[in-house]
Amino acid sequence: IDELKAKRKRVRVSPEEKIKYIYKPKLLSYDIYGSLELYFVILALNGMCNVKEFDLMDNIFYALSPADMNDMLNSIKIAEQQYINLNRSTLQIYE
Repeated sequence: IDELKAKRKRVRVSPEEKIKYIYKPKLLSYDIYGSLELYFVILALNGMCNVKEFDLMDNIFYALSPADMNDMLNSIKIAEQQYINLNRSTLQIYE
């Protein structure tokens, strides 16, 4: 989360956008990243655990740019594959 927070951007929303996205981080995730599945990242970047906390107080929230999100997801995938390969090697499991 520290790596994500280092890249987060502060985003100000209009009153209309606040009405659209209040308590709806999944919709915001879809509109920014094209996926509902990344809403939990938006919550985490804003120090929240529950969609009911996403009230957009002060008309601001924190998020990653789509490019930064893509870079972070790729880094996670690469690291995960390296650990899978290491575990398979340790257990002598070969495909």
